[in-house]
Amino acid sequence: MAGGDWVPDNALERDLMRLRGNGDGTGYARRLARADLVLPLLPEEATAGVPVSWVTAEISGTPHILAFTSPATMHRLLDDPEVPHRVARFVELHEAWPDPRLPLAVDPGLPIEAFLSRPALAEFAEVAAEPAPGLEQALYRAIAAGDVGAYTLALLEGSVAVPLDPRLGTAQDVADPRFPWARMEGNGELDGSIVLFSSPTRLRDQLGDHPHVVAAFALVAKAWPDPGTGLAVDPGTPLAAVLDGRVVAAIGERVGEFERITGDAVTVARSRSDLTVPERVALAEQVIHERFEGAAPASGTGPAGTAVQVFVPAGQLDRYLQQGHGRVAGLVHRAPGGAVPLAQLYARLGLLGEGSPFGADDDHGYVLRWVEPDPAAYPSPTMDGVELPGGATLLAIDRAGAERPIAAYRPGHGWYAAPATP
Repeated sequence: MAGGDWVPDNALERDLMRLRGNGDGTGYARRLARADLVLPLLPEEATAGVPVSWVTAEISGTPHILAFTSPATMHRLLDDPEVPHRVARFVELHEAWPDPRLPLAVDPGLPIEAFLSRPALAEFAEVAAEPAPGLEQALYRAIAAGDVGAYTLALLEGSVAVPLDPRLGTAQDVADPRFPWARMEGNGELDGSIVLFSSPTRLRDQLGDHPHVVAAFALVAKAWPDPGTGLAVDPGTPLAAVLDGRVVAAIGERVGEFERITGDAVTVARSRSDLTVPERVALAEQVIHERFEGAAPASGTGPAGTAVQVFVPAGQLDRYLQQGHGRVAGLVHRAPGGAVPLAQLYARLGLLGEGSPFGADDDHGYVLRWVEPDPAAYPSPTMDGVELPGGATLLAIDRAGAERPIAAYRPGHGWYAAPATP
């Protein structure tokens, strides 16, 4: 194999080179375990849908199955630029490994090479199955807490991989009525449920190289074909969950309504050529607020009064986002004037301690915020119960104190996904 003068071809190879150079064996193993591997194919196996072989080579007198960290590296080491390949992760390799006596060789002859026995392959597969940082970890925490609201909210914040059923068509847009939604088959009560995955990686772990599209979950919800059809997320993985189709459809309706109102507001603002850009932004916000019965405006554009808020445990988000709850009880306090780290806010309000639903290591906290007309309201934190006014806003606060609006309240109508500032 030709590995002389090799340089890393992609981010994975650069990371592996750096970790190995730093002597970080644990970091190296975790990075490789979560990676896509390139496996060579025989020329006659390049056509999709045909059985594939496990290409081997003798290394130090022992046959090894070959895998590589990029097509370019594979072509270089095999000294053949025409070798076809397939992509697989350790979860798939572990489940389909052809012979327990065969070890795996990854990039043999390079500084980042790895040789793994069958037991080591199983350990790498376990690491690969762990929730990845970001959306997967948020979904995993929500599942562990039994918190449907937090689970749904996490999905709304990201994009998902939606598999296609090639038997039903080839449309690639989830909004197309002809989109070929893939459904569960042979799974009892889940039969007929539409399937999606939290990432292309999770999809590939379960379905292999299957046709799919990546779309924002909000778009999927808007396009939901039937409220009577359930949603199966990440089936066959530790992140597996099922959502009622009526919930998905309701989310889609709310997203759609906010998009329409926001679009109208932007159109109105853009038509005012006599205004400056900041004035147009303020006008668009005003139109949005009026449509939603006085929704709380952005800082600096709102009515006189005092912005106050209450921290809401993540486990209660479902009451608001899905059940339309319009009352809050808790420690009402004035909203800080700027970004304050989440743990510092918790400590300042005395919310930390044994048995508290809030923790100093929380990735996010959630507050319900509204404007009290009286500028002197709540000069100090006070336990109180409040009927939320129109325009009350649910916000997420990250560890650094950065805020992101999630939903706004409209009395009699419930909660709607918060529009972005135009």
